[in-house]
Formats: sequence, C-alpha cells, structure tokens
Amino acid sequence: MQVLPAPFLLKLDMSRRWSNGKTPCANGETEVRTLCGGLFSEKIVMQQENQTESTAISQAEMDACLEVLQRVSEDPTVVDDHERFKGLVAKIHRLGKRGQRDRKRKALQAATRTAVESTGIVRQQNGTDRQRIASADNPVATKLLKARPCYVCKSPYSELHHFYHLLCPECASFNWNKRTQRSDLCGGNNLGAADAVSIAKSLAKSGTIESLMLGVNFLGDAGAISIADLLPHCPALRELGLASNGIATSGTAALCSAIRRHPKLVYFDLGFAPSTKVLGAVGNVPGNDGFQSILKLVSANSSLRRLNLRGICITDHDKEQLGVAMQSNTHLVSLIVEGRLPQAISDRLIQNLDQSPQCNDAPEEVRLIRSVYRTATKRACTVGFNTKES
Repeated sequence: MQVLPAPFLLKLDMSRRWSNGKTPCANGETEVRTLCGGLFSEKIVMQQENQTESTAISQAEMDACLEVLQRVSEDPTVVDDHERFKGLVAKIHRLGKRGQRDRKRKALQAATRTAVESTGIVRQQNGTDRQRIASADNPVATKLLKARPCYVCKSPYSELHHFYHLLCPECASFNWNKRTQRSDLCGGNNLGAADAVSIAKSLAKSGTIESLMLGVNFLGDAGAISIADLLPHCPALRELGLASNGIATSGTAALCSAIRRHPKLVYFDLGFAPSTKVLGAVGNVPGNDGFQSILKLVSANSSLRRLNLRGICITDHDKEQLGVAMQSNTHLVSLIVEGRLPQAISDRLIQNLDQSPQCNDAPEEVRLIRSVYRTATKRACTVGFNTKES
C-alpha cells in the first residue's frame, strides 16, 4: 500500500475494527483518510481477502435441533444445568414475540391507512376526488381496528366518518351538517319599512356614519320617509343608496327635501339595480310629482355631485326640464338616466367637472366591491360567494 506524503496525510488508521469489543467487523476494513491539497478528503477502503464463513443451517442440522427441542419440551428438567441452552431459547422466544408484534403493528397501520385514505377529505387532499364536497348519499361506515381519540372532544372512537377521519361520529356529523348547510340568499336582506325605522333609530344616536347603502330591499314610501327623517341626524353622511326599493311619490319628495338641506351628501342612488328582478324587488316609481321634487333637488345646487336615476321613466320633456334645472347647478358632475342625455346637460356636467376635478369618489376597492351584485342563479346564491381580485 502506498502512503501519501506527510503534508497530505490527515489520518492513517491501520487498526482492526471491532464490533461490541468481541469479534472483528465483517469486512475488516482498513481506512486511510486523506486531505489532498487542503480542499477535500478522500476515503480509501481496502477489503481484506478473508471472507466470513456462511452462517446458513443445513437441513440435517435443523432436524437435529428440532429433535432436541422436542425432547426438552417433553421433559424440561433435562436442561436444568444448561444455562446457555436456556438463554438461547429465551432469546429466540423474545425475538419471535417481537416479530409477531411488529407484524401486528404493520397490519394495523396498513388497515388504518386504507380506511383513512377512503374518507372524503383525504381524497380531496390527494386529488383523487375532484368534487369540492364529497357526496353523502350512501355513506359507508368504516370500522377502525383500534380506537383513537377525537381531535376535538378527545373521546375515543372506532367508527370512521365517511368524510372526516380525525373526528368522532358526533363531532363529524356536526361539522358535516355545517359544511353542507345551505342558505337561500334569493330575496336580498328583505328589509321593510319597520326595519328602516329600526335603522333610523340606531343611526340617529351616532352621527359619524358616512355611507348607507340599502339598495334592493322593500322599504317603500314609509321606509324612505324614515330614512329622510334620519338624514338631519347624520351630518357626516356622504353616500345614500336606495335603488329598487319600491319608493313612489311621497318617499321621493321626503328624500329630496332632506337631501337639499344636507351639508355633505355627494352621492344619491334612486335608480334600478341589476339584481332587482332576481331578488324579487320592485323598482322606484317617483311619478310626475316625485320627478318635480328631483328637479327642485337639482336646481337647488346642493352638495350632491352624483345622482343615479337609471330605470326611472323619464320622457324627453322631462330631460329638457332637467337641462333647465342644471343651468343653476355647479356641483353635479355625474347624472345617470335611461337613454342619452341632452347635449346641454352633458356640457354642463363637463363644465362642472373641469371647475372642480376632485369628485370625492369612493376608493377604488369600494367601487370594486359595489360592482359585484348578487348573482342571478339560485344555485350560486345558495352555495356562497367567490371573491376574485380584479
């Protein structure tokens, strides 16, 4: 064997390897650890020529051993003085019991793994079940070979739920019912005139509210009058949404009268919401007298900057009257009606916008939220809402 020069020699080990201090290692290896150039180390292993003898037992030796064990089992007293024999038998017995326990443990683990992998939540995690919620039409009860504690209540259980594998049957059933629970959202909030009275009483105690959006409900004239009575108690209010609430002449008149005197309101929605028909609501119908109240609101040159009258029946003559009312208005920069606006109104809106470019619009994220209205399909309503980044 060639020995490397001293500058490159890190460790030279020529000693025999001993396992548990009694017998040499099976390979009897000799190692030379070197560090070449100070950059890396290399391990040289040389096998000795002497190989360990085979430990296989021949059939004759096995038959003789079995014959001796049979005689000892019939009369154990014959080995009372043979301590080594009794020690070897005890060792074999311990190894046999250990192997038996290992086999039982592995069988239990395999059976538990199979049962757990059959549950719905694990199939979803593994990608084998593409459905969002596993079907429970014909749930198959699975028994565990060994009871385990519930993740929630810590009670032992052995019956596995068809969807949850870490919960006892009681906790699993409760969670499953909550997971599959459905609520029919068709019909909106179903706020009526009595609810408007309650809202007005609650908000009258706090004058800090800045936005009140009650679109697509059933307030009617009575509810609109309650909201109109609330406005003087909410001086910080900037946005009021009452689209599709079945508001007629008296409600429109009360609202327009209150808005004319409001110091900060910049947005008023009395139009028609896209989800009106789906949610069973009714559009607003101000009528001729109600439209006259709207004309007074526009000509009063209040703080209002955006007015939504979409879906309200407005004739060409009414639009001409709007144009006359707009001549004295210097704040309104957005007016939404059915059909095209007369050129005079459009020019006036642009002029107002040029004079005051700060329109006090809602933040972009708020506008995005308001642009998503309740869906038209009943199934999507009952399943829930999915939000996406725009």
